[in-house]
Amino acid sequence: MKQVIELIVKSLVENPDKVVLEDSVDGDNVTVKVKVADGDMGRVIGKGGATVTAIRTILKNCNSRDGKRYFIQIGDEVRAPRKEVQNASYWLNLHIHYYERRKIKNGKEK
Repeated sequence: MKQVIELIVKSLVENPDKVVLEDSVDGDNVTVKVKVADGDMGRVIGKGGATVTAIRTILKNCNSRDGKRYFIQIGDEVRAPRKEVQNASYWLNLHIHYYERRKIKNGKEK
């Protein structure tokens, strides 16, 4: 699987000799960390993350063949929380803010 990722990434970048792949195994989970030249990072990620999402889709579909789950990490990225988590957090904070204002308004805050 690492060879497939390497082939895909090297075909996308302008400097294929600077592509470095490191894999770490944790049980059935394999994380492949891809490092590329700074100028090529945008090519691997793609507009709005479309390219890296496509690579992750390929990995997701290949996961069941050998019983391992493959993940890809581009550079030092930290993935943002999913949209649902962001929305839930927003609504929770809004509810807490409303509740605190209501307690203060009714004189129940001591």
